[in-house]
Amino acid sequence: MAALFIQDWRSFLTYTRSLASLSEATSAFALDLVTFQLQDEVKSVANKQAGWHFSACNASIEQVEAFSITDMAIALERQAPTLWCLLGSLLESDPSRARRRARFRDTPSANVRTDGGSGTREDSWDDEDEYWELVGEDLVEAVGQDINAAEDPKPSKRQRRAGVRNRALNPIRRVVIMSILMNSTNQRCNPLASIIGIFLHSTSTPELVIEVLAHAGLSLSLRAIHTMVIKNRVLKLRREWLILP
Repeated sequence: MAALFIQDWRSFLTYTRSLASLSEATSAFALDLVTFQLQDEVKSVANKQAGWHFSACNASIEQVEAFSITDMAIALERQAPTLWCLLGSLLESDPSRARRRARFRDTPSANVRTDGGSGTREDSWDDEDEYWELVGEDLVEAVGQDINAAEDPKPSKRQRRAGVRNRALNPIRRVVIMSILMNSTNQRCNPLASIIGIFLHSTSTPELVIEVLAHAGLSLSLRAIHTMVIKNRVLKLRREWLILP
C-alpha cells in the first residue's frame, strides 16, 4: 500500500493542487521545499570547501590567467544541479520562443515569418540575437545582408550564427546569476567579481562604471580594487628589493 502511494505521490500532489481548498497550501509547501533545497545548494557552493573563495589581493598572475568561465560553469552545474537547471528554465521562460530558436538554429531552411510570409524578419530572430551578432562584425556588410534578406527565403549565415551564440550565452548568464547569489551569501566567494574587477582596472574603466557594476554584484568595489593594486605594488617592490645585489 505504501509503495503504491509513493508511486502515485506526484499524481496525488497534482490532484491536491487542482482543488481550490488545497491549491494554495500545496503550492506553498512545494515552494518552501524547493526554496530550502536551493538555499542549501547556494550555501554549499559558497562554502570555502567548494573552492570558489578568491582573494584578489593575493591572486597570482597564474590564477588570473587560469580562470575560465567555462570551467566554472561545468563545476557549478555539478555542485548545484537543481539551481543550475532552474536558472536555465527561467532564462528561457517562453517555451515557444525557445522551440522556434532551436528550429531556426538547427534547420537553415526553416523560414517562419511573423507576418504570414511577406515580412523580412524571421519569427525567432529578435533584437538580442541581432545585437550579439553585430558586435565585432562589419556593420556595412550586416546592413547589406539585411537589405537582401527579403530576397533570400532562408535565414542568413549571420542569423544562424547569432542563434548559436545566443544559446552559448545561457551558461554564462547562469554563472553570473549564481556568482551574485554566492557572493551575497559569502563575500569571500567572489571569483567572477574579482576577475571582472581586475579586468576593469586593467582597461582603465571609469570609476562610475565600476561602482555601478559593484553595486550589481558583478565587480569588486573601487576600494577593494585600489587595495588590491596598492598591495600588489608593495609586494612587487619587496620582491625587487630582495633580488637586488
